[in-house]
Amino acid sequence: MYVEMKSRITSRSEDNGRIFVITINDPKKLNSLSFQDFKSIGQLLQVADNDPQVQVTVLQSTGKFFSAGVRFEDIGYMRDDVSSHPERLFGHIAMPNIQLVAQFTQHRKPLVCCLNGPAVGMTAALVMLCDIIYAKNDSAYLLFPFANLGFVPEGGTSVTLPWKLGINSAYEHLVMGSPITVQELIDARAVSKVYYLVDTNTFNDKIVSEIAKTISNVFPESLLGVKGQLNANLENNLLARAQSLETNTTMPFWTSGEPFKRFQQLQEGTRRHKL
Repeated sequence: MYVEMKSRITSRSEDNGRIFVITINDPKKLNSLSFQDFKSIGQLLQVADNDPQVQVTVLQSTGKFFSAGVRFEDIGYMRDDVSSHPERLFGHIAMPNIQLVAQFTQHRKPLVCCLNGPAVGMTAALVMLCDIIYAKNDSAYLLFPFANLGFVPEGGTSVTLPWKLGINSAYEHLVMGSPITVQELIDARAVSKVYYLVDTNTFNDKIVSEIAKTISNVFPESLLGVKGQLNANLENNLLARAQSLETNTTMPFWTSGEPFKRFQQLQEGTRRHKL
């Protein structure tokens, strides 16, 4: 086993290297992530993808929240930077999102999410990009407050939500910003199982243990083959096109400055957050 720290993101190897675990580890701040944290997750996905010994990749978190989304401080730093260098906005917003979503959608190993609690914004989008989702209990939810924050869906959610939940439900949650409950995810078969556990560490350990037991009799190349077949025929082609549309659609909103203003209001406590 090894553990590597990259900011608030850790990785370790389990089951003699067959399971690669990526963990979000800053529970005191609800596992909110910096731009570098998102980049680290993508880099670790590539590490797992390139390791021939890894059969399954697991994305998990700590504490009561999976992740409260992007850190407000990072949005503030970006605002200050683009105010004097507006040409850098594309590099701050578009390119990192495109790269991270591609790292998820092109990941060749089965990708399992251990949903220990609420996930918000881009981190909720990443949950929906995972192949299999297990929930710790029914207190978890996904929240996509893009419209409330002054921009439009990102992270492939314009495809993943209609595909996994249905178009009408996607409209409700993306337009109205209402939370997607675990029960709705179960009803839509987007969450495979709810464990009704309280302790996150117990939940995470149980998932890894069950995966190890499951893959002990599975031919590794078959895992890759199954995922390759499913991805070739399902949403990946749509996701590639959606990434272009999402990027082109969201940039004018950020250029207008409205998202920066609303994030600042959240940070100052003058705007209500549904968390």
